[in-house]
Amino acid sequence: MKNLLLISFAAILSSWELSAQVTVKKDLLLYYPMLPTMPTTLEDAYNKCTVKNGTCKADSLVAPLQCNINADSKSMGSLTATQTQQMQQGQALANKMKADNVQGMTDDQKLQYVQNNQQLNGGNPQQIAFAQKMKDDPAEKARLQNMTPEQKMAYLQQNGVLTPNAQAQGTMANTGSNDPGKSADALTKQRQMQSDSITQKKNQLVQALNDKMDMGKINTEHAKIDQQKQTEVSALPATGGIAAKLLENKYMKKHLELALTEMQDMTKAYQDLYSFLLSAETPFGNALTAASYGYTGDANQDKNLNTLAMGQSYILNDVNGLAGDAKSIYEFGANWQARSLQK
Repeated sequence: MKNLLLISFAAILSSWELSAQVTVKKDLLLYYPMLPTMPTTLEDAYNKCTVKNGTCKADSLVAPLQCNINADSKSMGSLTATQTQQMQQGQALANKMKADNVQGMTDDQKLQYVQNNQQLNGGNPQQIAFAQKMKDDPAEKARLQNMTPEQKMAYLQQNGVLTPNAQAQGTMANTGSNDPGKSADALTKQRQMQSDSITQKKNQLVQALNDKMDMGKINTEHAKIDQQKQTEVSALPATGGIAAKLLENKYMKKHLELALTEMQDMTKAYQDLYSFLLSAETPFGNALTAASYGYTGDANQDKNLNTLAMGQSYILNDVNGLAGDAKSIYEFGANWQARSLQK
């Protein structure tokens, strides 16, 4: 809606930046098996970590994968010729709006500004009339905001704001079925991957993992063990000797048993999330590979590349998140094992 009432420099610039994406020509699903196999024991976690300044670190387990992810994210910023031209046009327009202080204008001044600059209204006076209507009729504006994407498209077309051609070039949710061949299938799979139901389930699994990794709760449980130990220690004579050492060993064992259970709970939640994400993203990943990553050479290529790159970013973000979780789980188990070795 940047062509309507609430135009801003940030909105214009961000919309052009958003289009500046292309896919990377690789199967990102192959990153999933590159994630480290989760430890089954505290000792296993310790043996695969390195000790830095007295703390166990698992950076080396995920660093190569994260380097690849960072490189891929950077590659997605490469532009096609058309996108480069669009970017330059968008930057010039954004610079003009900034110089003209559009952000400081009143709504009426913004309307006049759009009317006087056809780059913003596309030479379509009906967009100006529609913007005025939204300004003068808050109830109608609220009704529009509550519509589904499909209803909004139909409403804007009915009011002359979008032409049928513009509607066909709209968001991924409305264009995938209009794209030919295998790219259309990839776009369809992408919509499924990013659907509300998938996102809701993903968020539930992420929250379940976060709950298991909540160090506040974990520390509370270990503090209870320390309190029990202190109670027994206070009952010992001042020179506890062997008895004190036995108590120390007894309660360290309790800590380790609890830490192992906690690590196993984390691992179970991690594996549930891993399995779900891989299952949810595989159809899109396979379809994108079959579509030559969107480089079809047809008229829709640039538009599709932008959308499909967002889908690839979705996968990269999820794998990167799992890598961070795996690293934290390894370090949790390793550091407890290290504590036992120091006693």
